[in-house]
Amino acid sequence: MTSKEALKELAKRRVRQELARREFWEFCKYYDAEFFAKRDFFEPIAGAFQRIEEGEIKSLSVSLPPRAGKSYITSLYCAWTLGRNPSDSVMRNTCTATLYQKFSYDVRNIVKSDKFSEVFPSVKLSDDKANLQGWNTNESKMVGYFGAGVGGTIIGFGATKVAITDDLYRGMEDALSDTINDRVLQWKEATHDSRLESGCARIDIGTRWSVNDVIGRDYASGEYDESVIIPALDEDGNSFCEDVMTTKEYQKKKAKMLEEIWLAEYMQQPVDVKGRLFGAVDTVTQEEWAELSTRCEGYLAYIDVADQGKDYTAMAIGGIVKDHMYIVDVLFTR
Repeated sequence: MTSKEALKELAKRRVRQELARREFWEFCKYYDAEFFAKRDFFEPIAGAFQRIEEGEIKSLSVSLPPRAGKSYITSLYCAWTLGRNPSDSVMRNTCTATLYQKFSYDVRNIVKSDKFSEVFPSVKLSDDKANLQGWNTNESKMVGYFGAGVGGTIIGFGATKVAITDDLYRGMEDALSDTINDRVLQWKEATHDSRLESGCARIDIGTRWSVNDVIGRDYASGEYDESVIIPALDEDGNSFCEDVMTTKEYQKKKAKMLEEIWLAEYMQQPVDVKGRLFGAVDTVTQEEWAELSTRCEGYLAYIDVADQGKDYTAMAIGGIVKDHMYIVDVLFTR
């Protein structure tokens, strides 16, 4: 290669590095070109992360099938945003302390990598605080990257740039258990949410298990500025990405799996939505019902008794106001 050709290649590389500093999707391709070349479905997700970075949106949810690489791209985003904002802090919480430690290790290694240094040459891992529980860049004003598993303690740390939840449930049983779900929600509100500084953005990543889990509640109430939801199979029954899993492999997995698990974990359709007798159901608060009940024309109860085999008793009680029925109480033996 002549010196002229070498200078031309150097110039191209410098342009790519500058683009990677500015655009998250370009950073992904610069850091791991082979991986992202085969997974272009990540481009709209990278675009949503870019809008979080630039303040166009302040809240985002992302739901993908298993093994798609959502935690990998999230780790890259954590490193990239710290590269652009080295004095800020990122919080990322997950279902267990072990998983948090893994994610912290992954992000820290990205920051230590040669490719990261090529894009952000002035940003380094701080020598005085580089443990997995919480670590700094050389420009951090407080802990640069920190978090915990559900139930863990986060003391004295605050997230200034972005607060991320990444799979707060270990699986469907956790998400559909009232006891565990309540514990997760209480921990998120008391610990995770309390660490957000003014102006901090938030990203929730996870399977759409239930309408009552962390993502389900905020999605239903319109709390997210944007949501990215990608099912395993498209409308024609083809894989969303043959590199993640082929259409044939997905169809085979679907045939062997309980329908509700397949729909939630792979198609991002909450377990408690499929099979509803009614579609969208509006709700009212207790205060609103207190006013409506003054105009109630009567109550109607319907019971399906446990009279055969392994059946269970189910009963709903509704108050009638004009042409509307308001379910005010229920009874289930299971």
